Amino acid sequence: MRQARHASTTAQESRALLTKRRLKVTKARLVVLDVLRSARRPMSVHELLKAARGRAGGTVTVYRMVNSFVARGILRAVNLRHDHLDYELIGPTDHHHIVCVKCGLIEDFTGCGAGRMAAAVLKKSRSFKLVREHAIELFGTCRSCAGAEPSSKK
Repeated sequence: MRQARHASTTAQESRALLTKRRLKVTKARLVVLDVLRSARRPMSVHELLKAARGRAGGTVTVYRMVNSFVARGILRAVNLRHDHLDYELIGPTDHHHIVCVKCGLIEDFTGCGAGRMAAAVLKKSRSFKLVREHAIELFGTCRSCAGAEPSSKK
């Protein structure tokens, strides 16, 4: 019963979000938003299509939908260096990602300090007055993969 109520709340939130962003509420848009809300990491359009199992329309439809969601401030594109963009819902808090270059593990983090950095950059800039957004993605090796690497000590 608890999950059904959660699904109903999620659908209501998605409807309200689409209405607020002046987008028509359609079944396909609700499906894509539901898939993204359930995701534990950013997703590619291909992954969205697979997770939606045909309920969101075809490839072109989903690409158009994703682009309109980005333009309306519902989604943000994330470059995780997979040779394609991934997408995630824009949430109430600023967060970024650290990605393992060996296994692809993705972990969110907050507290990037971009506000202070932007202020310092703008203070020194001769051409810019305003920073509207930022993106910070870190790439490294997770503990599991680092532990599996052969030691370089002799």
